[in-house]
Amino acid sequence: MGIVDDLQNKELIKKDINEALQIVYTMFQERYINKLQKDIKAKTDEIKKNPPKEIKLIQSIKPFIDYEIHEKLDKTLDTFHIFQTIKNIQKEINSIKDIDNSVYEIDSECMRDSKKNTFIIILLIAFFVLKGNMFSS
Repeated sequence: MGIVDDLQNKELIKKDINEALQIVYTMFQERYINKLQKDIKAKTDEIKKNPPKEIKLIQSIKPFIDYEIHEKLDKTLDTFHIFQTIKNIQKEINSIKDIDNSVYEIDSECMRDSKKNTFIIILLIAFFVLKGNMFSS
């Protein structure tokens, strides 16, 4: 078979494209997603070790409520952990932007785009946290 035959073989081209996509997916997973998940897990563990007062309050009422409600309360606490983690990550992102803003003059249109990007990053983080089930024991 020559190169012309290979280029006309749809199955071969489809196989090559799928292999290339798998390589890109694996590289992206290793370079970014795994590191992001590890960082999110570390931040979540830190919140669980040093919970904010809202989480402490919810935890303190657990012994005084019916056992049937404990599972819902635990899910509520998990939700608070997720939001607190996202809030802490957003603070880090904003502090990085503050440093960048002091070095470079940025026009207002760019700042609006930057705020949109922060929101997209937070949504992506939330998606990967929920998808990766980072908060399960």
